[in-house]
Amino acid sequence: MERMKKRLFMMIGLTLASIVLPFASVSAQQTPGMSDEMTDTHIQRIQANCGDALRTIQQLHTNDAPLRVDRGQVFDSISTKLMARLNGRLVLNKLDGSSLVKITAQYDKTLSDFRKNYKQYDDQMSIVLTINCTKQPVTFYDNVAKARDLRTKLHANIVSLNHLVGDYEKAFDVFRAQFKSDPTNRGSS
Repeated sequence: MERMKKRLFMMIGLTLASIVLPFASVSAQQTPGMSDEMTDTHIQRIQANCGDALRTIQQLHTNDAPLRVDRGQVFDSISTKLMARLNGRLVLNKLDGSSLVKITAQYDKTLSDFRKNYKQYDDQMSIVLTINCTKQPVTFYDNVAKARDLRTKLHANIVSLNHLVGDYEKAFDVFRAQFKSDPTNRGSS
């Protein structure tokens, strides 16, 4: 049990250290108003900066893929190698880890949402990169705004996953304290 706790804390530390919320660090600047309210000045600015915008978006899209894989692997490891294994051991030993199981279920749902939202975001970024922003500046702007909104969802998923890892750690500490204080568990720890 002590070894599992050390692993859990190590993975939590790695997660929190490695996830500095990269999906929120770069975002498109929102121009006031929606596309139907865009002025000729806004449209001209988009057309004038089209090349730079596309290069920046391409670089962002390219850099996001390995970040998603790395973060996804860390999140998966926390779920499968720590949470699921610990929960399984608790069940095998007929111990009440219901609070840990509940957090794990929330974590797995949020992880699933992260995967789904990343796929939508990645697809949207691919669409943005196919638009000729010189000829279709309003369409380009609208699609960049959609990508930005999807990126915001990813940020929320990452924040939630990190929060759930913290909740799991706290619930484990409570479980551990109860386990150690229960006289029927004396020889088991």
